[in-house]
Amino acid sequence: MAFINFDESTLLQNSPLLFNPKDIVVEIIETVNVSDELVFNVAQLHKKGYVIALDDYDFESKWEVFFPYISIIKVDIEQVTFTQIEGLKKRLLSTNSHIKIIAERIETNQQYQQFKALAIDYYQGYFFTNPK
Repeated sequence: MAFINFDESTLLQNSPLLFNPKDIVVEIIETVNVSDELVFNVAQLHKKGYVIALDDYDFESKWEVFFPYISIIKVDIEQVTFTQIEGLKKRLLSTNSHIKIIAERIETNQQYQQFKALAIDYYQGYFFTNPK
């Protein structure tokens, strides 16, 4: 599956519908303005079988309206604290949430081992391979 960033205008225009839901993950980027219309469109995408992710999650409460519709939260480990990520993982486990966490910018074995110990679901970063 390809992870594709969608901004507010492309989500409001239903641009993800141009893709097969089996082929992509719809990433809601952190610069969108959360509105009723945007939440409605995301809910419709979810209903149609699209996998939806929050990109660069910053732990602001405004994102929680998307939680019923998302499957993935991407956290940039250089933008948030380990303690925040640990708390998110505990919260998702305690609520039996289906939401998975991707730790972005894993660049060293030490970082990988630290987040592996937290049982983070997925990892992304130069530690694994450089972009091609």
